[in-house]
Amino acid sequence: MKTFIFSFAKAIAPVLILLVQMHLLFIPNVNAQWTKTAGPRGINVNVFFDNGPFLFAGTSAKGVFRSANHGTTWQAANRTLENETVLSFTSDSNFLYAGTDEGVFRSSDNGLTWTAANNGIRTQFVSAMVIGGGYLFAGTIGSGVFKSADQGITWTDANGGALNSSYILAMCYVTNLNLLIVEGDNYLFKSRNAGNTWFIDQGNTEFYVIKHFLVIGDTVLASASGGVFHSYNGGITWSKFLAIGSTGSSGLLGFSFSNGIVYTSDENRMFSSSDYGLSWASIPASGLRDGRRFNNYFAQSGNIFLLGMDELGVFRSSDTGSTWSQSIKGFPAASSIDNALTASGDTILSGTHSDGIYGSISNGNAWIKFGTRNNQDTLSNGSIFALLHPAPNIILAGTCGDGLYRSDDNGRTWKHITAGLPYKQAGNYECDQSLAICASNILLGTTNGLFYSSNNGLTWHSSNLTGDRIGGEAITANGNVAVAGVFEGVFPFQSGIYRSTNKGVTWTFVQSFLDDIISLDGDGIDHFYGGGFFGNFRSTNNGLSWSSIGNGIPVGTGGFSIKVVDTSNVFIGNNKGIFFSSNQGNSFVDASLGLDPEPNNAVQGITANDNYLFAGLFQNAVWKRPLSDFGISRALKHKAIAELNIQNKISLYPNPATYKTILQYQIDVPSNISLSVSNSSGEIVLQSKEEVSAGVHSKTIDVSKFLPGLYFVQLMVNGNSNNTTFIVKK
Repeated sequence: MKTFIFSFAKAIAPVLILLVQMHLLFIPNVNAQWTKTAGPRGINVNVFFDNGPFLFAGTSAKGVFRSANHGTTWQAANRTLENETVLSFTSDSNFLYAGTDEGVFRSSDNGLTWTAANNGIRTQFVSAMVIGGGYLFAGTIGSGVFKSADQGITWTDANGGALNSSYILAMCYVTNLNLLIVEGDNYLFKSRNAGNTWFIDQGNTEFYVIKHFLVIGDTVLASASGGVFHSYNGGITWSKFLAIGSTGSSGLLGFSFSNGIVYTSDENRMFSSSDYGLSWASIPASGLRDGRRFNNYFAQSGNIFLLGMDELGVFRSSDTGSTWSQSIKGFPAASSIDNALTASGDTILSGTHSDGIYGSISNGNAWIKFGTRNNQDTLSNGSIFALLHPAPNIILAGTCGDGLYRSDDNGRTWKHITAGLPYKQAGNYECDQSLAICASNILLGTTNGLFYSSNNGLTWHSSNLTGDRIGGEAITANGNVAVAGVFEGVFPFQSGIYRSTNKGVTWTFVQSFLDDIISLDGDGIDHFYGGGFFGNFRSTNNGLSWSSIGNGIPVGTGGFSIKVVDTSNVFIGNNKGIFFSSNQGNSFVDASLGLDPEPNNAVQGITANDNYLFAGLFQNAVWKRPLSDFGISRALKHKAIAELNIQNKISLYPNPATYKTILQYQIDVPSNISLSVSNSSGEIVLQSKEEVSAGVHSKTIDVSKFLPGLYFVQLMVNGNSNNTTFIVKK
């Protein structure tokens, strides 16, 4: 037997050596790694906490930030919390506490350093915290209430058998009555003995979702959707619901109290009450951004009012909510990227979840926002799920909820495309999830089925696969042959891969999966690759049949995004990072070196130009890595998008302006800059010259002494003229 084993090993040794040598060819350059680009910029701010000299912000997957100037600028206060999602704060005389997706952390030095205070609560999402009756209480998502009598060192169950699996959204403690009140599963629960027993409030508040409390002595206010309840006996009984704001997805976002006045806000404006919630006055607002996003939290710091928003960071008002401005200085580049990256030459386009489209002509070193700075502009504030550059000068952008947009001047201006596309009513358009080129047609996958266009997206036609309950989640093509991942909610419920051989006009069902197909790409010849939530698949016969792949990819992880580069190189991104195959998907290696740790390594979009591979990460901006790291050398065969029309490199806001306007522009190389501002009569009212480095620059123009009217701006960059206009109003 030993002789046989030795002989067998000796016989296969050359084969093993060859396999090892082949495998080494597929391993990326281990000395190189991913680097984060400069954007797009944006961050999700979930909660504020004003704690004396510092204002704190809890973010999604980026830990804690603090401000010493009421939110004008921010600094990370993140040691040991760099990758945590922070959902709640509270404090006592010794510690600041942060409720995270990994339990509770505490800091004794105003957030400079944090230590876990998690014994008994470590794996919980801590959504709310409050201190009262000698205890620190923590409300969790799905496990009810916990309490600590030793400042978070140890935790015990405080559910009293009533809240063990409850989602706790808000908490307050009425000191005068030793009464703990929590919102759990659409009911208010109350306890007078620190959570040992509970009773349900079955009055006016039942079935409402309470998100915020404000306690002022025996007065307790509670926010629910677009209105409030008030109690003047410490939460024992409650008034009827009083509607004061919008009933949208965000509802009311919190309370503040100063100088005898209560303030609250929804996503559109603030409200004030001088009679402790009996009546409310609306404060009209300007400067807030429209869009289909969650606006998360309202707070007050000094005389400054703040709104925390998904993707946009922080908005501030210094005039009691009348005007608002964005404050993101000091936050990292952290925009959420969906599967909406595309490249042409050195131009990279990136869609974001609720902040529109950004572009870079410097391989990500600087980014410019597309569209307008109009706060009501749906594209500039949109969630971009699909991008395509099908022809010179033309860009298509598919949004979720706002339909399709098209630019024929490289993104300078955009038109809302509706011809042939479905929508239920004005302002409620389809969600456009995927775009692809199929020979002479453009294909579009939407939540209402599959559509095709023969004129580069100007007008659209229904395929044979459309309807309110048919979703085209992913789509791609090799020549005339296209495949689509489709969810079909109508009989006969044939969800899976559909195939078209006539440029997307008609589709036939090919194969079902136990997984939704959410990403697709082809090699341009006869291979297709598909990704689901939990697995990955391949077709070697142009979509006729499919089989599982993923050797080298962690079991149970799918493909949020797929990119095929030069026929045989396949990149798959998922919640574990990015994985690479140089043998058409037969095997993969982990290619995530350099990306941030989990959960900041989830790859949602992949594209490539002639030099770099780009990855769009969930809540973590765009990253890049040289293609040469993967042994890929590409000839310069991809034409750039006409230098991203120069008008996208210069912008002014606010516009119209009253006291000042800010000129923002991008320079790709160190340059000599000459600025000239003239009025409608041609008279020059401002001139300046300077040398600037490469990157994005901002210059404040004082217009307080300008007469009302139209003004012309000329920015000379190394002798080349860039022009725009703005209006002064008094």
